[in-house]
Amino acid sequence: MSRRCCCAPARPLLRKPIRRRPPPPPPPTADQQFEALAQRYLQEAPEQSPVGATSLGDHRFDDRLDDVSAAGWQARLTFTELYLAALEPIDRGKLSRANQVDALLLLHDLQYDRWRIADAAALALEPAASTRASPATALYNLLAREFAPAPERLQNLGKRLDEMPRFLAQVREVLDPRASRRCTRKPRRSRTPV
Repeated sequence: MSRRCCCAPARPLLRKPIRRRPPPPPPPTADQQFEALAQRYLQEAPEQSPVGATSLGDHRFDDRLDDVSAAGWQARLTFTELYLAALEPIDRGKLSRANQVDALLLLHDLQYDRWRIADAAALALEPAASTRASPATALYNLLAREFAPAPERLQNLGKRLDEMPRFLAQVREVLDPRASRRCTRKPRRSRTPV
């Protein structure tokens, strides 16, 4: 009979290899942060103004008109504030020269949008003029440029025409009654001789 030692295991212990986690990736550089933010902005911003997107050459939203209701303007303001907040922590001093220029352009564009939207008095006087969404522009840009086959452009034109009653109702909803008087006033004649 063989005796086994109580101290020695009968079979060797199966050891699982210790898997070491790879080191975490380095934090993104300022350029990487800004480029990711800029790409996201370029994807999301055109939806805020479909008519403006058409004029800039982005045709993903050619079948829509802008939302010029009070809720639509509030959504644009929220969108603008979110991107301003996301742009703030990026150290622009650490960006490449090209990205510094782009970051300043984006910052100024967002600040302008915030100022323009927050100026409720101007929006109430001319809600459609505060965007590129005038009815004429909305339709003209689909017809004047040959960016797609004519049947496709005409189909989008029809969809925009279908949305026109909603668009005009939103304009009337936010329009200040003083605006109609301002538009119908006759221009004053100058009293100074020419």
